[in-house]
Amino acid sequence: MVTDATSRDERLAGLVCALDGRRVSIRCRALTEVVSWDDIVVARSVGNCTVIETLGGPLRVHRPLRFVVERLSSLGLVQIHRCVAVNGDKVRRLRGSGRHQLSIDLEGQLTFDVGRNFQRTVRHRFGAGQVSAAKPTSTP
Repeated sequence: MVTDATSRDERLAGLVCALDGRRVSIRCRALTEVVSWDDIVVARSVGNCTVIETLGGPLRVHRPLRFVVERLSSLGLVQIHRCVAVNGDKVRRLRGSGRHQLSIDLEGQLTFDVGRNFQRTVRHRFGAGQVSAAKPTSTP
């Protein structure tokens, strides 16, 4: 039975994997696509699957979003909502609009709301952490 578990783990590992740092292999049923990391824009959870939006069109992976994020986080895939992860290289702007409101703009005029549970991580990742106001120093 160990062989069955091992072969299943190997099959799952091959669904989505980083090949050489700038290319990604995405397998869906009998089709395996090799795409450049720069072509990946966003990954969205759709039911029990993840749809990876690329410049060449969508690719469906029959695994949850957290699986895809685990496999591609080393390249810069950043989860910003329980249903959405983005290519960190495509982020152009973070916009705060009130308490616990954060949006992220990607190149290509795409905008996503950042989930409340992910805001601290996103701000830290993109250098927009909470900045405390410095008290002015008085000189004698």
